[in-house]
Amino acid sequence: MATLPLPSALAGVFIADEREQSASSSLLFDKGMRYLEDNKCLEKNKEFLERFIEQMSRADAQLAKHYEAFLERRQDTLSRTCRACQADLTTDQRLVIGLGLPHSTDTGLLLDRTTGVAYIPGSSLKGMLRAAAALADNGEFPEEQIDKSARDFWRANLERLFGLQSGTGEMIFYDAFPAEWSDLELDVMTPHYGKYYMEKSVIPGDWFNPIPVPFLAVKAGTTFRFWFKG
Repeated sequence: MATLPLPSALAGVFIADEREQSASSSLLFDKGMRYLEDNKCLEKNKEFLERFIEQMSRADAQLAKHYEAFLERRQDTLSRTCRACQADLTTDQRLVIGLGLPHSTDTGLLLDRTTGVAYIPGSSLKGMLRAAAALADNGEFPEEQIDKSARDFWRANLERLFGLQSGTGEMIFYDAFPAEWSDLELDVMTPHYGKYYMEKSVIPGDWFNPIPVPFLAVKAGTTFRFWFKG
């Protein structure tokens, strides 16, 4: 993308100078490949991600102010206009959203186009909670994790709340955003069986060397604000 002839205003969004803080973080991560000279080189991937985090951290003070105003407007709309209910939950470990999204570093991250923060789509929340409700309905949670009244509730209301292919459910799930401007950090996965997946004649084994693959994640201890209506 960085090699295309673009209008100056558009190029300034996609290929922002490191000293400028006006670029969209989401567009910079998805489209601004100025730090990634060779997308086949893992070291270049790591360098790109580290510099992206550095740029994001320098922009925190300015972006946090606008993000706080965004949260206030969103809360006013969802609580007063939509009559939705709020719940805040805090992560106890790193969180990755959109790891499988296409990206030149081979590891994506879902960032909101308006604010630039990582968020959890409402559709993902609905699918996760519906799966958990189905497990509770089938009695697959240990007794100490869910009581009989909760299991009976999901059994009686699963289809009504979440819907079927023939019709929508009564519950509405809104996107979950961090309760304050959130920090990203670098994590790494170490797949061992690259040759097994790429070469049919190779069998999987623990004697292969791991290949570190860096990716971005939301720091542990980040509080997300959830909104539901139903």
